[in-house]
Amino acid sequence: MKHRLVFGILFLSLSVLAKAFQVPQEQAASSTDSITTLLSHAGKHILQHPEFARRDSANSLFRRALVDFLATKEGFSHPLDSVKNMIRLSDPKGKVVICTWQMPNADFEYVRFGVVAALDGRGRIQVSVLEDRLMELGDKATFKLLRADSWPGALYYKILPVKKEGEELYTLLGYAPGSELNRKIVEVLRIDRRGRPRFGGKVFRIERFEDELYRKPPMRLIMKYHPRHTASLNWNPTEKMIIMDHLSPPDAAFIGQHNKYGPDFSYDGLSWEKGWWELKSEIRFNSGQNIQIRPPAPRDSSNANN
Repeated sequence: MKHRLVFGILFLSLSVLAKAFQVPQEQAASSTDSITTLLSHAGKHILQHPEFARRDSANSLFRRALVDFLATKEGFSHPLDSVKNMIRLSDPKGKVVICTWQMPNADFEYVRFGVVAALDGRGRIQVSVLEDRLMELGDKATFKLLRADSWPGALYYKILPVKKEGEELYTLLGYAPGSELNRKIVEVLRIDRRGRPRFGGKVFRIERFEDELYRKPPMRLIMKYHPRHTASLNWNPTEKMIIMDHLSPPDAAFIGQHNKYGPDFSYDGLSWEKGWWELKSEIRFNSGQNIQIRPPAPRDSSNANN
């Protein structure tokens, strides 16, 4: 009965989507394929429509339909690979799904959105909507344990399951671009017995990061740097480390002014050791970006006068 009710709500959302985005009627049939088609259409509007009101409307309908779909067994396990405006991650055991995306606001600055679907203690699917509060949290975000309604928003592109004292945790790697600062985030996700997400965790054994001395344990790591720079943050399975660009200012006079920071061509790493992410500074790592420069071949003296 509950399953049919969820699908009824979902198809009501889909009928609205079909009319709003002029999807052909034959594509609005009651099937999983039609759901992903309509989500794909709405996703294009979220990113591409020139009017904010239309982007915002598309985003509201998209999120509502996605929440309803993820609440079903079909939606929970579906890869949603045709929905190109969004990144979907799931853990290897199939207990957690996290979807994140972004939308240009009225000033054409990106705002992040997210949904977490997880199994509760009884194996039932629970879906939580995430509300981006990264800008409001500011520097406090590093040290806060946060709920879905105070999410430090990011686009997550990697999920790494870890265990600490028997509890299953998920380390997330995310990106949050901005007009004043770009951010890369190493986040911690925990799912409580009611299937609700909790963000942040005491798993970082780190005293100093990006010229900041931590007086208490951080709940997450946030790399902050100039908006025109790029910085890497990736899991390297060969090294079994999260490897990141080391960021620094161009001059010591700018220490602490993160909008001037950028990669300095050295690398740091996070290694999981006995229930902690340990920071390794200035690690030796072949990024594959070094280009060998060869000198020109000696001139052939026999052709010198030709």
